[in-house]
Amino acid sequence: MHLIETRLVLPGAVLIFLMGLGLIFNDRTGYSHHLPAWLAVAIIWYLAAFFTASVVQRANVHAALGTLEGVPDGSALPEAYRAPARRVQLTGAALGLTTVGIAFLMVWKTGA
Repeated sequence: MHLIETRLVLPGAVLIFLMGLGLIFNDRTGYSHHLPAWLAVAIIWYLAAFFTASVVQRANVHAALGTLEGVPDGSALPEAYRAPARRVQLTGAALGLTTVGIAFLMVWKTGA
């Protein structure tokens, strides 16, 4: 999982952002002269989600996995696992809603 994250997911997220910037500053879109509010909000929201996923959620997952070190397969989860697992759940849910919100802005394009 760590290999997939570092070699595919994180570079892919950076590539998506860079390609989006390329589309914004492409003269055919017209956004290089006037950046609509919905697009500015979506960009800021994406950057916040990227930071949250790559820093906050990553730390939460590592903390949760750290509590499982040495626990045999099939045994009950340790009590120390509950707090980081809950943070992973809540942050994951927020990131999911963020994805839906950004997609909504990209499709609806308020004021466009």
